[in-house]
Amino acid sequence: MYDKKSKFIMNNYSYKVEVLTPVNIGTGQKIMNFELASTNRGVYVLNIQKIAEENIDIINKINDLLLNDDNATFAIQRLLENKKLRVAKYSKYSLKNYNIKELHRLRNIIEFVKTAGYPFIPGSSIKGVVMKELISTNSLFEQVRDIMRQIASDKDETKSKKFKLETEKLFRKILGDPKHSFGRFIRFSDTNPVSPDNLHVASVKIMAINEEQQLKYKKEDYKYKKGDYKYKRGDYSNSPEEALDIFYEVLPPGVTLEGTFSLLSNEYLNRLSSFSQDYDEFSWIKSKSALFQLFNGDLLMNIIKKIKNNVKEYIEKEKQIFSKVSGGSKYLKFLLDIEKKNNQLGDGEILIRLGSSTGFLSKSIIKNPKEVVDLLRNFMRGKVYNYEFPKTRKVIIKENGDFEQLGWVKISFLQQRRETVY
Repeated sequence: MYDKKSKFIMNNYSYKVEVLTPVNIGTGQKIMNFELASTNRGVYVLNIQKIAEENIDIINKINDLLLNDDNATFAIQRLLENKKLRVAKYSKYSLKNYNIKELHRLRNIIEFVKTAGYPFIPGSSIKGVVMKELISTNSLFEQVRDIMRQIASDKDETKSKKFKLETEKLFRKILGDPKHSFGRFIRFSDTNPVSPDNLHVASVKIMAINEEQQLKYKKEDYKYKKGDYKYKRGDYSNSPEEALDIFYEVLPPGVTLEGTFSLLSNEYLNRLSSFSQDYDEFSWIKSKSALFQLFNGDLLMNIIKKIKNNVKEYIEKEKQIFSKVSGGSKYLKFLLDIEKKNNQLGDGEILIRLGSSTGFLSKSIIKNPKEVVDLLRNFMRGKVYNYEFPKTRKVIIKENGDFEQLGWVKISFLQQRRETVY
């Protein structure tokens, strides 16, 4: 008989992440534009504390910059240069320029997560994307849609809160409670940290589709003064040159990182499946849900196959949308390149998108958003457009004019060994 206190067996692997397009795993913090100094190849990130400690006479000017939301780019650099001080002496590290044509336009940079100053990819970031892919099925989408319909007809004002609570119940039913969740049996370590010398700064544009199926780019919001400062929403332009720049600290293509990965062994999975009295705790074993299809055969290979198929489906949907959009040829070219890479993967390899601004479609379990676009208005902030949802994509436009999406990586699962875990 199955003993609830018995050990469970995990198969352990090493994994390698290869960055295919610039990746940002954000900290939630920004590097402020006055903290930057320009170089021939990019920018320095300045050590403000060191500058203040060694240059007491400019502390008040630095404080003014810290308190002023409207500060100028490279402002502290100019203070140092006026004192004829060497800027490099006061830098923490430098960022190479990935695709920014005019560095003077550089503003606050969305920071990459680091440990002791060294960038890495958290295992939780990879696991979150993988788990989303595993439970993303048409069946689950239909259940979420039914919840939306039920709550949308409610007159209560707290629809978003109710939607969150009801979907959490649904996921718990599928995955199990936290103690017995399938998520406990799929584990990614953080990757090794890499040198900050790998970091670049990249400009990202917001690309949109209008009602006439034309490609547009969001222009910058701006302030105007009439009594108090107020913001005016930016318009959309035909030209990416006039578009808003969002700046990210990124790991560029070609960087590789490594970590370890553990997955429930098929042997232990079969042992659990043999004892029906435990099904109430391990609900994901008994349910004919999104996860059930993974348990017939080699679990890792089924997970890899599932993710490859999801990526294929995502790319196909994007191709269908942008084949009808005027000006979308370069974005289509990029999608075709990713499609080719996905088709050429080996048995132990997957493509996924990680980190900041990787898009609604690639992160959501709502596989057919057009079917629920009217319902989404009840639960989402901002505008939801009938003619195309989601309306916008964030893209990198390279110096040669080619497009990239943020966040594409290839993950390869390598050697295996078995370990017993309590």
